[in-house]
Amino acid sequence: MASAYHELKKRFYFEIVAIGQQPTTDCALVFAEIHHLLRGHEINHLTMIDTFILEQYPELLETPLLRGLKERYAAAIKELKKYKKEDMMYVKILATKDDCAMLNGRVFSQATIVASAIAQFVNSTYKNYYQSSSESSIRTRSIITSYLINRTSLSALAAGENDMETMGPTEKELFLERTIAQVKEQWVNDEVDILKKGTLVIPTGEEI
Repeated sequence: MASAYHELKKRFYFEIVAIGQQPTTDCALVFAEIHHLLRGHEINHLTMIDTFILEQYPELLETPLLRGLKERYAAAIKELKKYKKEDMMYVKILATKDDCAMLNGRVFSQATIVASAIAQFVNSTYKNYYQSSSESSIRTRSIITSYLINRTSLSALAAGENDMETMGPTEKELFLERTIAQVKEQWVNDEVDILKKGTLVIPTGEEI
């Protein structure tokens, strides 16, 4: 049944692409827009992780929250590169479930919570982004938000706001180290199981 559904979904996709590429008509424009809206189908979590963690807050990779993320993300990108560039953002439609298992959102569940918490903090367009209401998700978002508030305070201090003396490079580094240490301590002290090194940290009772 799953295989038949995937094949049907893929055929619909090819039809959408074909119609959207026809000579310009109102119908073709509609299907071209549908094709565009399908971009990133079921892999938007990878885009968020890249943008909000790897690019903007890579220091969080050193915390237990994201242990093993770099390896998992690298494996996902390696899998994506097996496809043509124009097909990469539609891979979850084109490939079978088994073929793109490394791209599954459940593999990146913890990292997605972190990335979405950052997104909502720095970009108001993510205000209504769906967030799990599980206890572990709420706890993780709280930890990340606290970190971002502290980091923002550092930026304000460095900019000389509130007539406070600007920190030098050493002071900034020490501040970040202390803040990262607080993130680690909060997570560990919250009685969350830390899985063996090389894996993402998944709270007890949750699967990846």
